Amino acid sequence: MYIRTRKLNTLLIKYLIILFYFSIPMLTLSQTSIKSLISNNDPAVFQIVAIDYSDKTVSKGSGFFIDKFGTAITNFHVLDNTDSAFIIDYKNNKYPISKIIDYSVKYDLIKFKVKIPLSQSVMLSNMLPYKGDDVFSISYPRGIGLSDGSTVSKGIISGFRSIDNINYIQSTASITHGSSGGGLFDYSGKLVGVTSGTFALKMEDLHASLYKVVPSTYIYKLNKKINKSLSQLKYGDSYDSYFKLSDIEKNNGNYQKALEYLQINLNLNINNPRTWLKLGTIYSKQYLNDKDLSYSCYANALAIDSTYSTAYFSFALTASEYGENDFAISIAAEGLKYEETPYSYYCLGYIYIGLKDYDKSSEFLKYSSHLIDITDNNYYDYFKSYIYYETAYSEYKLSKYNSAIEYINLALDVNNRYGMAYLLKGDILSNQNKINEACEQWNTAKSIFSGINTNISRTHYDVVIQRINEYCK
Repeated sequence: MYIRTRKLNTLLIKYLIILFYFSIPMLTLSQTSIKSLISNNDPAVFQIVAIDYSDKTVSKGSGFFIDKFGTAITNFHVLDNTDSAFIIDYKNNKYPISKIIDYSVKYDLIKFKVKIPLSQSVMLSNMLPYKGDDVFSISYPRGIGLSDGSTVSKGIISGFRSIDNINYIQSTASITHGSSGGGLFDYSGKLVGVTSGTFALKMEDLHASLYKVVPSTYIYKLNKKINKSLSQLKYGDSYDSYFKLSDIEKNNGNYQKALEYLQINLNLNINNPRTWLKLGTIYSKQYLNDKDLSYSCYANALAIDSTYSTAYFSFALTASEYGENDFAISIAAEGLKYEETPYSYYCLGYIYIGLKDYDKSSEFLKYSSHLIDITDNNYYDYFKSYIYYETAYSEYKLSKYNSAIEYINLALDVNNRYGMAYLLKGDILSNQNKINEACEQWNTAKSIFSGINTNISRTHYDVVIQRINEYCK
């Protein structure tokens, strides 16, 4: 009996030693695995910046990729009523949201496509978590610097709430403004929900950690392919296309047809300042040349939105074209109160060219180019050609021919069909007594202008012909 008991005690001790031995690395593994799960999912979560017609930020939120091809999810309210948006990933790279695939106002979810080469994605859970499950959230709260990366918060599933026949998850994993559209993950690494807000309706209840989460199971219901832009969602399916058609007709010299498309947009929404801005441009000197109507349209745009900086600067450019440079400077100064952009300093440079103050114009234009370089916004890439051209013109008028050639070549690197740039390059070369090279540039300009049927192009074509007849034999 004693021998049997002793054997049992020995086996029990061995068992306890083995159990204790393996329990230590299991605890360590648990902590290590959570860190690993966070690092695995962190690259799939990003910040969203929603902007309006004037490129002003109107809201920020979070989102996440659900496949490697740029398909992503966020809360519908993050992108609701915006004109366009872009994401900023964990490496601080910016990518535009190219189209909306599907959305549900009821579930507060929207599926969209991001124009990105490849994306790291989350794994969606197809079932609800259990009450008491450990979870963690990853999101980009508003006010947190992007260089600091995302924010992670741990908690548990504290309950479930049914509101309007939607079964929400309640979690204690802390979120705040800007976290909407972020991910809530379980400890297997799967996304179980989309962080959306709080159930606390009163300020005094905010401490209760009643955070609202849309279950991941509802994401599977977004299975349509509507393929619309954000502005189409905001204004209607045809709104974007009418803007594009108007621009095409304007560039082809069909100004009345361009006006017809803008009038359709005006009928859809008379209070969109962007439409009034485009009307002001078409009525300006370089197109239909109706000063009163042009000024009136710009005034309407600013009456709707007095902070619309692009309208101020477009108005200023038009005033400068009509020789009203003092008025143009006063309008531009008003616009600078609201926003300083590459476009604003380009306009100032253009106005000072009209005043024949080429030192100031060159200074403003070079600063405009500098702002583009530091903002890293692809939106301005094509616009660079105009900045480089006007800078080259200012340097040319200051007799800085080598610098002028440098800038005009930069303009042509951006747009090799820029007829005005070839015309100016010819003028610069002729002032350097490089007549044969100048004639090559003028002949290229002639070829480009002959294929464009606008008032401005016809005027420039006549100038080129005059240069060729005078210098080229």
